[in-house]
Amino acid sequence: MARKSFWAKPKIIGIPSVADSTGISQKNAVIEMLDDWQLKQDVAALVFDTTSSNTGIRNGCASLIEKDLNRPLLWLACRHHMYEVHIKNIWKAVSGNTVGPEELLFKRFQSDWENIDHYLNDVTLFQWPGTMDDNGKPITSMIASTATEVLKWAKDCYSTSVFPRADYEELLELTILFLGGDVTIILRKPGALHHARFMSKAIYFLKMCLLSTRLELTDKELDQITRMENFIALFYAKSFLRSRLALIAPTDDLLFLGSMIWFRDDDEVIANAAIESCLRHQWYFTEALVVFAIFNEHLSEFTRSILARKLWETPRPKEFIVGKPKFPIKSIDDMPLLHSLIGPNLWLLFHVMRLHASQTDWLQLPLKYWERMTDYREIRDFVRQLEVVNDCAERGIKLISDFKDICQSEEQQAFFISSC
Repeated sequence: MARKSFWAKPKIIGIPSVADSTGISQKNAVIEMLDDWQLKQDVAALVFDTTSSNTGIRNGCASLIEKDLNRPLLWLACRHHMYEVHIKNIWKAVSGNTVGPEELLFKRFQSDWENIDHYLNDVTLFQWPGTMDDNGKPITSMIASTATEVLKWAKDCYSTSVFPRADYEELLELTILFLGGDVTIILRKPGALHHARFMSKAIYFLKMCLLSTRLELTDKELDQITRMENFIALFYAKSFLRSRLALIAPTDDLLFLGSMIWFRDDDEVIANAAIESCLRHQWYFTEALVVFAIFNEHLSEFTRSILARKLWETPRPKEFIVGKPKFPIKSIDDMPLLHSLIGPNLWLLFHVMRLHASQTDWLQLPLKYWERMTDYREIRDFVRQLEVVNDCAERGIKLISDFKDICQSEEQQAFFISSC
């Protein structure tokens, strides 16, 4: 059943009904639930996918919730949705099609699975740049250095079982395999393409590229799949698999955008599509969220110190503007550094945590002393725990859609929905 039909179900005890998927209807349901649970005063942030019904300036659910609560909140766009939109826009640019072209290609691959050899003998792997200098030594290109860095990162994650979920681990394993790393896996049968499985497109492209010599592909399809797979292995997989970490969100998004600028020399179509998509999703470059970078302990001490000093020197507003955050980057011709994105709204994080001026004194101190400050550790731990993906909501909707009709009564349905 389509999602819109589900919204129309009658209200059951403890679960607000939603007449439709418009921003106002969703807002009313959220506010009703917050009232029932007596949580309105505790809301600090909104986590949402980036559809217009959520993010619209006037009638989006997020704007309406802020207006109803009459105070500013942190706008945490789902980073899995963001990167899913990126890959969708890039494939559209590569294929030249406008209506779900990957669905037909994926379905064909899925239906042919049983008729092809899907073992790991002689699979198609990444073609490492092999240019030699005058002394016979390989020249390290940006592509080669990126592949080396990603492969090392992926192998470290794999050896320490960083990603326990099967689909996350599968994407990691396929990336390692494609880049020529040593990993023992069995290629799994292609799975579902529903929205609860964000990385399904990336996994499909990886498998199709690995098995490309055994598939009936046109020269055009082979070229498209190979280009997509190079992009996924070099840039996408790592960015996606790290995307749930709020602490590194601003830094990773800026690095991803920056890498697409130099990647234009290798694949202009993919790079330009990625850049355009990134500029439409600058959520973690906004003043209120770029402050997360201060707590990213993988950044250099110099960078973090500059960010802290710039923030400390920026006057804290007495009031914060309610509404959709403004995206700061107008053009890639003038790519910013992190500290240039600092502005008054960076103080919003401290505001929603109800921290007073005296609780931000650690910003004046050398970074080596921050860990000793209780106020610093409190806000750092808060940012660490922030949810910047809404996977649970997606999976809940998928479960409800699949199994809601087995319920025999409103009580069973209420229990089932609350369990999801």
